Amino acid sequence: MTIIPATESHIPVLALLDRHIAPSELASLVRMGRVLVAEQDGKIRGWLRWNLPWDNTSISTGSCDMIPSAALHPSVTPLN
Repeated sequence: MTIIPATESHIPVLALLDRHIAPSELASLVRMGRVLVAEQDGKIRGWLRWNLPWDNTSISTGSCDMIPSAALHPSVTPLN
């Protein structure tokens, strides 16, 4: 399995798999380098995307630098 930054070519598949954000927002995050994909045998097996807390909030008082969202493709069994 290889983990790489998502590219424009990943967007159509990611948009089908990740229904928590609009495809246009997903495309913006890919262009900003805020999405990683885990590929195996030429297929996306998982992904990680993140936003910075102040992207959607005018004032941030938290200590977290990133808000991650990660998912595994249903065909992948998580490792314990």
